[in-house]
Amino acid sequence: MASMSHVIILTRFEPSPVGHGGNHRSYQVQWDCIQAFGSSNITTVSVPLWRSNTISSMARYVAAKWNWLRRLRKWCRNPRRVLFREGLFAGQFALPGLLEYYEQLVRVVRQPAVCIGDEGVRQAFSPVNTRYGIPTVACPQNIESFDAVPLRRNRRLYNWVRLMDLSDELAVLGECAERFFISKVEVGVIGGLGLTARYYPYRPVGEIERGLQIIRERRKRSCIAPGLFLLIGTAVHKSTRTAFRWFINNAIRYGLPEGVKVIVAGKQTNELCVTNAHSRANALEFRGWIEQKELDDLLSRVCAVLIPQTHGFGALTRLPELAYAGVPVIVSQHATMAMDPLP
Repeated sequence: MASMSHVIILTRFEPSPVGHGGNHRSYQVQWDCIQAFGSSNITTVSVPLWRSNTISSMARYVAAKWNWLRRLRKWCRNPRRVLFREGLFAGQFALPGLLEYYEQLVRVVRQPAVCIGDEGVRQAFSPVNTRYGIPTVACPQNIESFDAVPLRRNRRLYNWVRLMDLSDELAVLGECAERFFISKVEVGVIGGLGLTARYYPYRPVGEIERGLQIIRERRKRSCIAPGLFLLIGTAVHKSTRTAFRWFINNAIRYGLPEGVKVIVAGKQTNELCVTNAHSRANALEFRGWIEQKELDDLLSRVCAVLIPQTHGFGALTRLPELAYAGVPVIVSQHATMAMDPLP
């Protein structure tokens, strides 16, 4: 890629130093490309940002109806899908005008060029890249067909539908010039299925790196709060939600050690609050989404962060970030398989 004149980054997350792991990974990809090729040679198409800036309320309505037509086509191809929620995200990007906007962009982009795309965006945009001689590089954050809606034991019909999703995802990945994965587990799975795959680990960069360095310095100077722990993650993500429920239910059932308090934070974690959770001397505190300043303050004071991730794909961006910030972590072994050993 050293000879590339232009790089197009196509992502379903807004590249941002503030937000969840998807935002941070997109921010890293954008940062690394800018460092390698210069900001003038990088164009980022963030689908959520494009949608919020461009799409009118009427167009949103049309997009919703168009997505239903896309689903109907998928159901005709695999009628069993009608019984279950879809696992892939490609339908989210069938927005009026987006594909036309993208084609106008690649028509005039300086050659040679390459497109780096994550998740379902590749399926819709890869044919456009092919028409204009632009290779598509896959840089997904998960094997999405498994991670979004995982397989379930003893449910053959349900699993059949999920495997059809995997077949679709493999077909899209196979059309790409190369595949980079955030997790070593995915590299092994995709490589075992016959496609070349490379490990591109997450690391904190730019503003994220600077913020973590400040937390590390604050922890050296500040007094760590005895018995204070943080359970943080995005409960929208199914495997994270399941793991959090497991921890919370066991904490309520068996209690926590004397003097221990666990703050549960992250998007939709407030929905995990159980009415009798406070019967154990307020040992669990549910805060839901918290602002970056409050999160930084907590990370500067907690004894450790708890990460009970027992299944799922992808990699937890929090692990290298917490290591860099000097925050101890109590983590399930499964989550550590995705990456090289941390310092």
